[in-house]
Amino acid sequence: MESKLKTITPIVQEGVHQTWSNDNGTYYKFTIEFENGDKGNCMSTKQQPSWKIGNEFEYEKVVNGEYTNIKGLKDKAQNFSKGGYKEDPLRQQYIIAQSSMKLGVDIIQMGLEKEDGTMYGMKDLEPLTDGLMGMVNKLAKKHNQ
Repeated sequence: MESKLKTITPIVQEGVHQTWSNDNGTYYKFTIEFENGDKGNCMSTKQQPSWKIGNEFEYEKVVNGEYTNIKGLKDKAQNFSKGGYKEDPLRQQYIIAQSSMKLGVDIIQMGLEKEDGTMYGMKDLEPLTDGLMGMVNKLAKKHNQ
């Protein structure tokens, strides 16, 4: 179900906010009402929940005899992302440049021969390093724009 939150009222008994506890912690009990008329009990891990009156919520209304519980309360106004992490679109290109450079260094360290029988050396890496550094510089400029 969906509706805008109208009221939040703590459930108080003998002047004390009612709670329920288990191995996961303490939960504070509230009665909440929505603009569509739905009303029921709901629990929060906070004594002052972050639910905002007037915001649209998704929820499940569960009727059990004389009790009505509101479960799965989700504020539709809060747009959650993947933990705040955003993939850098240039990341893969940086990885390719780094891997290529490492491969060139590994070839020199292994002492591999060229087709003409001579050994690969640092001079052979110059075109690779120049090209990679140019690519990295372009990526850095693009990234900082």
